[in-house]
Amino acid sequence: MKLSSCYCINLRNASGVVAKIYDEYLAPYGITVRQYSMMRNLEYLGEASVTALAERIGLERTSVVRMLRPLTEKEYILDKADRGKRDRRLVLSDSGKKLIEEAIPAWKTAQKEIEDKIGKENVECMMRILEML
Repeated sequence: MKLSSCYCINLRNASGVVAKIYDEYLAPYGITVRQYSMMRNLEYLGEASVTALAERIGLERTSVVRMLRPLTEKEYILDKADRGKRDRRLVLSDSGKKLIEEAIPAWKTAQKEIEDKIGKENVECMMRILEML
């Protein structure tokens, strides 16, 4: 990766490189790392509105709505809101829970690849730096 003098561009480019690694490992499960993260966070919350889920994962509400579409179509995430209600009540379905449990080894392999590429000490340093932001 060629570095720019702009910190933002470098972080965005690095994020893309890292996401690609995770996406490759999660591809056999039919999900991306963003979808995996969304499902894990919804599992943690138990039940959530779109707004609460967006706040939890740090994305715009509209981005979450777009990301939800394929996951609700595959019934990994269900909407428990009463029919006709505007406010959604999202929950992870049993098949969604099963999928993320099955995908954990792939996620762990991606974690290990990142650690192998940059070293455990550098990962720990990176995490401390990111925590400062």
